[in-house]
Amino acid sequence: MKRTFKYYLNLTNQSKSKLDNILNNCCWLHNFLLNQFRLGDKKQQNQPTKYQLIKSITEIKQKHKFLKEAYATTLQEVAKVVYQRWQKYQALKKINPKKSYPKFKPT
Repeated sequence: MKRTFKYYLNLTNQSKSKLDNILNNCCWLHNFLLNQFRLGDKKQQNQPTKYQLIKSITEIKQKHKFLKEAYATTLQEVAKVVYQRWQKYQALKKINPKKSYPKFKPT
């Protein structure tokens, strides 16, 4: 049996803005990685493995300094989610060739 819990956070304005920045950074990274998969698919290139994708986050963080606000594990989880979404897309593409790319996350 699964249980769910609902928590209410009483955050200060500073904490809210910091949390919003981190969530926006994660959303940006998700869209960036998904776009990399799309470009690689259009060019018929080999797609990176999950671990190559996670390792590439350090290079992306060096180019885009604003990602340093988020914890590395949070960004790694975003990379894992993008990788899983892409794998599901590839599996569905074999069944239905008209399947469209995964959608970007709104910011």
